[in-house]
Amino acid sequence: MLDELVFVFCDTVAKLQPKVVVMENVPGLVS
Repeated sequence: MLDELVFVFCDTVAKLQPKVVVMENVPGLVS
């Protein structure tokens, strides 16, 4: 169920603001 929620969240984000979300999260994921 959790995986499904993550997929839905990512899909929704991708439709809304993909570039903004990626730019905000990349530094946190890399560090």
